Amino acid sequence: MDHQSDCAESEFDVAKHVDDCIEQGPSGMRFLFKKVDSSILEPVNGYSCFLVDCCLYRCLEESQKTSQVTQSVILCSATIKRIMVIIQDLSFSLSTECQQRVIDYVFRSWDMPMEVVCYEAVDIFGMLLANHSLKCTSCKARVGCEWSDSIAKQLLDGKSSCRSRYKCLLLMLKSYSTYVKLIDQALIEDIYSHIGNATLSVVLSDIISFDLEEFPDRWDDHINHILACLSSESNNTRNSIKDRLLPKLVRTKLLKDEFLPKVLDNMKERPLHLHCLDSILSITRFLVVSNKKCDSYKYWHDYIPLKTMRYAVLHLNVQVRLAAWLLLSEHPQRTHALNQNDLDLIRAFILTNMTEQSPAIRQKILAGLRKILARMAETSEQVLKGKDDDVERVRLYSDFISFLLTLAFDSLSSGANFSRRMMALSIIQCILIEDSLKANGKTLFLEQLNLSDAMTPERFRALLACLDDSFQLCQVMALDILKKIKADESFDFVAFKDETVEMMRSIRSHNTLAAGYRMQFYTSHYPESLRDLLTEFTSICEENVKTAKENLIDITKKALHPWLNTITLLLEQEDFEKIQPAELEWWTQFVRERLIPLCFDVSDVVTPAVHSMSPEGYIPEETLNEMANSLNLDSKVQLAAEVSQLLLVCCWRAHKHVSAILAWAVVKLCPFSMLTPEDVHRIGAYYWLQLTECKHCGAFESAVDGFSSLCAYLWKCDDPALPKPSDWLRQILGALEGKRDLENLCSTRRSAGVPHLVTAILTTEPPDHPNESMNVAMRSLLEMRSKGMIYRVHSLNVLKAIFSSAALGERVTPALEWACRVAINGCSAATWPERNAAAQLAAALRARIFGVTHKSQRDLHVDQKNRQSSYEFFSRFTSLYPFLYGQLHACQDEFSVYPSLIFLTHLFPSNVGVTAAVKADGDPKNVRDFSLAPFVPVLIKVLLWCRAEKLRKLTAAALVAISRPKDISFVLDWIDGVDLKNVVYNHIHAVLLLLSFILEADTRNEVRERIRKTVAAVIEAGFWMKWCDLNKNLILILCNDLGLSFATSLSPNLLTLAKRPLAYAMITAQNLHDTKMLADFELRAEIYRHLQLSGEKNEVFKAIKAFAIDDLNHCPSEREAGCILDLLFLNREYFTADEKKKIAASASARLAEAWRMPDTVSLARRLLAYITDEKGVPSDQLDWIESCLSVEEELSKRVALQVGAHMLEKGKDNRLVTILAAFLQDEDLDIREEAASLLSKLVLDSEMALNPDVCYRLIMEKVPHSERRIRLSEQEVVSHEETLYDACSSNPYAEPRVFGDFTEVKEMVDELMAT
Repeated sequence: MDHQSDCAESEFDVAKHVDDCIEQGPSGMRFLFKKVDSSILEPVNGYSCFLVDCCLYRCLEESQKTSQVTQSVILCSATIKRIMVIIQDLSFSLSTECQQRVIDYVFRSWDMPMEVVCYEAVDIFGMLLANHSLKCTSCKARVGCEWSDSIAKQLLDGKSSCRSRYKCLLLMLKSYSTYVKLIDQALIEDIYSHIGNATLSVVLSDIISFDLEEFPDRWDDHINHILACLSSESNNTRNSIKDRLLPKLVRTKLLKDEFLPKVLDNMKERPLHLHCLDSILSITRFLVVSNKKCDSYKYWHDYIPLKTMRYAVLHLNVQVRLAAWLLLSEHPQRTHALNQNDLDLIRAFILTNMTEQSPAIRQKILAGLRKILARMAETSEQVLKGKDDDVERVRLYSDFISFLLTLAFDSLSSGANFSRRMMALSIIQCILIEDSLKANGKTLFLEQLNLSDAMTPERFRALLACLDDSFQLCQVMALDILKKIKADESFDFVAFKDETVEMMRSIRSHNTLAAGYRMQFYTSHYPESLRDLLTEFTSICEENVKTAKENLIDITKKALHPWLNTITLLLEQEDFEKIQPAELEWWTQFVRERLIPLCFDVSDVVTPAVHSMSPEGYIPEETLNEMANSLNLDSKVQLAAEVSQLLLVCCWRAHKHVSAILAWAVVKLCPFSMLTPEDVHRIGAYYWLQLTECKHCGAFESAVDGFSSLCAYLWKCDDPALPKPSDWLRQILGALEGKRDLENLCSTRRSAGVPHLVTAILTTEPPDHPNESMNVAMRSLLEMRSKGMIYRVHSLNVLKAIFSSAALGERVTPALEWACRVAINGCSAATWPERNAAAQLAAALRARIFGVTHKSQRDLHVDQKNRQSSYEFFSRFTSLYPFLYGQLHACQDEFSVYPSLIFLTHLFPSNVGVTAAVKADGDPKNVRDFSLAPFVPVLIKVLLWCRAEKLRKLTAAALVAISRPKDISFVLDWIDGVDLKNVVYNHIHAVLLLLSFILEADTRNEVRERIRKTVAAVIEAGFWMKWCDLNKNLILILCNDLGLSFATSLSPNLLTLAKRPLAYAMITAQNLHDTKMLADFELRAEIYRHLQLSGEKNEVFKAIKAFAIDDLNHCPSEREAGCILDLLFLNREYFTADEKKKIAASASARLAEAWRMPDTVSLARRLLAYITDEKGVPSDQLDWIESCLSVEEELSKRVALQVGAHMLEKGKDNRLVTILAAFLQDEDLDIREEAASLLSKLVLDSEMALNPDVCYRLIMEKVPHSERRIRLSEQEVVSHEETLYDACSSNPYAEPRVFGDFTEVKEMVDELMAT
């Protein structure tokens, strides 16, 4: 009986779902996603098969009606896929008609914007092929039939380049062996032409791999295509081959063992240019790393000759060197021993890449080094255990470790740049601190090395000197190493401590930072001194506070911040989890009686400066009076600026450390109840004061972290004696509503710390907290009706901070709609502060709703990733649909419509020919229309109404962004109906902007011809010549874009902006013989500009060369002169000897008298070097090239290198060589690589482009010692003066001396050059 009742309950009732399916469509088919049985295939209510005839057909019909409604499309797709899964599970064969309808759906939906629909379309296609094979015997035998032939033809002949089409094609090829032969050369070329597309690269790699497996006789064609892609100038194409195709090929044994080695052999026959060498290394690495344990392991020397590997290790390009390094360091067999060649290459690589600037590449180098050290430890273990008799291997490894340590510690000495010091410290850390040399806990090799003896007193002091480094990263890393190694027994810690204390009496920023790290090192070796030091430093601070209370200016002489900085760092040393009760008592007393009172005293002292309305210019009144009585005006101004700056820095740094100490007290001490409720109240009051009244940005921002820590603790604390964040929130909200009188509430433009205060309370509230502070805050902040102007500005600033906070995440989503209305309304406020704050809020809301832009937006075209469909946007924020329309329709003032237009530029139409509708309250008759079409005429009205040019541009961009093809047609019809002859200039400008934006958006050239006819009609009518210059500029740009010709015989005197498109048209038409037109210098300047931008010589230049030569003497600015100089250089072969002399005389005279800009001087020097026939190397040219070493302009450096290379071709000069070699130490990598490329050929007589560091060392050895001019150290200017900041270096990369033994590298280069 029970069994029968269970069966009855499990039966699927089809009849009760029929009405839902018919009326609601896919929305009524949720039952399909539950368990169903074969009864779903039974006939019901006139349907021969309920699942197919009712459900499937209803979904297919619905998919055509709502093809652009995101949610409906996704629901239809999911439902159709589920139906196909059920059909497949029940082995039900579909009719031919039904199969065709499903195929039509797949072809229609595989290019949808929603990726999930595209993926499901491919799944549906695969299930359909399987379903067809249920009855078709030909298809079951993988032969194919007429039905499958037609589908294959559509897939192969299709013009769509979407990912799903290629996926379906791959499924078809794998399912039917017959169609594999249909892959022809045209398809293969099409596949490789799209391989650089990141969206398609994966599936195209699958197709290529499949074809390679099926047709080995086509390997040669594929090899040619792969080599062409690897040699392409497109990074995307090369990366797709290396990152997508190669990993796919190595997974197949045939392709890995036979095809890829053949690719390598073909590449070896080609010249080893940059991309070829990089590709060889990448392929080899895949072949080496892909070997499995069951295979015989391969190594790099099985594929690449030693000379190629040497060249790669020393190559000019850092990516090639890195590829070689990865090949050397990575191997699947950890027990594979490194041979002499491996170690030589590794040594050469490390020696020549110690100064790598990129942190990412530096980390890859260090990761490879760790793998190498682990392999050394692993392979040495066998020898040391006596299982392997290769004793020489251990000796080689020991020598290598010794080399690394020697190089690293040498790189910590004077003259090393920051990158070298960072690399050196990282290597020391790898060897001495990390477990890289402990192979799975085995320590025989590590013991053999006896690294404790490697730490000599000199090396220990070199590490210790890094605590005084000018870079904090080096200080932190050196401190970490020093804490973990054994200290030198002869080191005098007492003198070290006294020296550090003396440094803390200085206000120098460098001394302040260094003293903190030095004291941390001292206490790590003498932990018992921690409490004594804290007591001593606190006493000194208390004395300095007393002095500062009497006269605040004394804080610049007896500074507080160095002592507070050290106290802050020392406090972090104590671990309260392991502290003894007696020690806990001391800490409690010290914190309550000394530390916290000190913090509040310091805060009181520095408050006048950091709370001043002008913190950067604050000076105590008594100091100002003294200065006024003793100095003249100029001296007073200079001294006041210096004193106020010094005073502010000393005050706000002390303030910063106070905030940090109080934050430490909250985080570390509150959990142990070491602070009384009164202490916590005082700390809370301190943070409240800083965040509501402090004006200095650095000061109140440094208080935010501490206040956040305090709030996080208090939210979780149940002690009624402690303050509650919710009370603080109500208090500040009351102040922002005007209910509480806070006279000192900060009145700066961005409300200073108030937004941080509210945001800190909200972000730290636990999600399940009953107070619901977010809802309370939003209701209070967004309600603007009863607030005064000042409080509205504060509220808007707080809202901006809340919506910009990533920590609040989705908690702010319910308030977005209301906030949008508030921001847009605020932009029409009567006062500028409120409009400005509202605009800032609108920008934050745009980023929150549409996402942060991941690339700089240089025009009004929004990236597709930051746009939403109108349905998606307005279904979330329904009230904004009539609100935005009303704002644009009303057009109260120009500023108020900006945010509405910006929001519209981020939208696109949801439907094409179908109204986007969503059911409301379950009533199918109640629909909401979110079409953007009604906005089009309103935007045209705004376009014609506004007076500001920028607003017109934004309006035109918004109109084009929201328009469907038929809307564009409507706009063009309207334009055709406008008589531009009798229209005001602003309206003409609006029409021309519309045409420009429509043309730019017309990527498929659907309306290009129509726009061309419209513009041609205007040009032909001729009345445009009476327009203003702005409109002439636009119409001429349109003509140039559309290829329309126009009368170029305009009067240039009446043109300004229009001269640029006019000049382009004259060049294109080669109409440069009209002397009347060319009499205008500005027009000639535009012609020069267009010709210069082409970057190559042009026959057209001959017609204006006389003008150019004459203009060189009379051009009004150096920028125009630079353009002419560059143009003359590009076309220098068109000049006669007399013209060259005239140019040289003119350029030399202007160089001596007028030109001072580095780029102009450089361009003039280059022109002189190439058009004069001077023999030898002029000294003035050498002086100029040397001066370019210290300029910031990249163009000047490149030109200097070009001129230097030109001079070297005439004959070598040692001074010239040493000057050019100095460019190999430029801080810009591109300049270093360009210099290395030139000098490798001209000085080293090598076709190989060598690493700039290698090139520099080799050149310095070739130049006699007496004639060397190695660049002076520009990194650190050591000063013992009592200045706040140390001088910065002009080139932090340059080094005054060389590091490491270069003998092996030189021998390696000599062998390469010999071959």
